[in-house]
Amino acid sequence: MPEYKVGDVVNGHRFNGHEWVPISPDETTASSSNPPPPPPPSASVGTSAPAPQGIVAGTPGTGQYTGLTWDGKRWVGQTTVQGTQNGKGTASLVIGIIAILLCGGGVILPILAITFGWTGMKRAKTGLATNGGVAKAGFILGIIAAAISAVLGVFVLIGTLTQPTTTTGQTSSFDSQTADTSWIPTGYTQWDDNVAWKWADNSTFECASYDDACNAVDLVSHYGCPNGIFVELAAIDDSGVVRDKGNEITAAVPVGVQARAVVGLPGEFSQSQVSQISCMGS
Repeated sequence: MPEYKVGDVVNGHRFNGHEWVPISPDETTASSSNPPPPPPPSASVGTSAPAPQGIVAGTPGTGQYTGLTWDGKRWVGQTTVQGTQNGKGTASLVIGIIAILLCGGGVILPILAITFGWTGMKRAKTGLATNGGVAKAGFILGIIAAAISAVLGVFVLIGTLTQPTTTTGQTSSFDSQTADTSWIPTGYTQWDDNVAWKWADNSTFECASYDDACNAVDLVSHYGCPNGIFVELAAIDDSGVVRDKGNEITAAVPVGVQARAVVGLPGEFSQSQVSQISCMGS
């Protein structure tokens, strides 16, 4: 509702501070040269503003006065502007729901839901939109989605930082140029500063009954492995692609004592390679 002050004239009545009092036709004519008043309450527009100076009767309104006509004293008719700016609130709710279904939706979706929801709520407060509740729901869902994304991001970061680094391939993870290699028996390849290995003779071992196939490596430890040595082999096909992996842990390996790990593998592979060797309990 517009605020009127004492002396304002509208529709042939003057406001005296308490009520509207009829005035004479002469006073009405004299007051017509003044700027027209804001739109009446029945227009239901979002903001109030007087008509431009010099506007003539019968002029159709534009902008927030679309659907109204100036009759020489006031805007009459029914505006169609209200309720046409609900898009932000609706988009906020839709995006917020999608973000929740996607376990937070990353970074972009929560930000969009929060931004659109905030804009939709502001429009509803100023009368430019009618779906303030929808915009508020989208805003809240955006905040929840952002929290979910943040928690998941923390877990991913922790997992990345705590993931152990494994060495693949048959090459040693230890720089043998700086280590004493006198403890390594002939024919063995150094894996690190504590373990050396070599392929076992195929005629000297047998696969377990539940294995399709197997391969074996002989091992020796420089300092000993009280809980055994973990060995992982990768099964390679004709194209050089790793198809599967198998592993085995030996019994305790004292200093200088040789041990053997027989690792079960799937039946269809061309060759195998050592992907990891770890001394357990060193």
